[in-house]
Amino acid sequence: MFAGYILKKTASGTTSYIMESPSGGIGKTTDKGKATIFPSKAKIKRVKDHAPKKTSGFIIEELSKPEPNPGVTSDPIPIPAQQTKEIQSEDMSKRIVFPQETRMSVYNQSEGRCVYCGRFIPFDEMTIDHIVPLSKGGTNYEKNLQCCCKECNLMKQDLLECDFYKKMKEILKHQLKQKIRKIKRSVIKHRP
Repeated sequence: MFAGYILKKTASGTTSYIMESPSGGIGKTTDKGKATIFPSKAKIKRVKDHAPKKTSGFIIEELSKPEPNPGVTSDPIPIPAQQTKEIQSEDMSKRIVFPQETRMSVYNQSEGRCVYCGRFIPFDEMTIDHIVPLSKGGTNYEKNLQCCCKECNLMKQDLLECDFYKKMKEILKHQLKQKIRKIKRSVIKHRP
């Protein structure tokens, strides 16, 4: 099963990998776990075009997840407790701080863009949104996480995506009605 692509280069017995910094810069690492996982060859092409000298000689390696065994059913493996820190405050139920690897994976899946407004988000400003909120039975599994800007995450709060989109549609509809009403009043007021 396809998992993504990485850029790698082997020279003098050492394998190097390309990694993107949170600010979008390109770097090299010998730790495969720190390599950026690219969702498409088009994204790799953009990176190579952006930094041709740094990516010279690097080849594309396709990553794959092991195929599930049809005889075995299992839930996704949760993030180990020792890799997370719990946060407790008056206005938040128990939440966790996700490990850097999980945050980077979620960030790379959306190519650094908010899933709602599409705006590019620097890695250090990204918030992680639960597709199905924890308050509605969602989990902290990676498949339930997505990259989101702080503003959109604050607006979504604990709504399901479909309810959030309905709410946004209502807001937009109301705002358009208000603007149209204002324009009509202005036109009527200025008629000769």
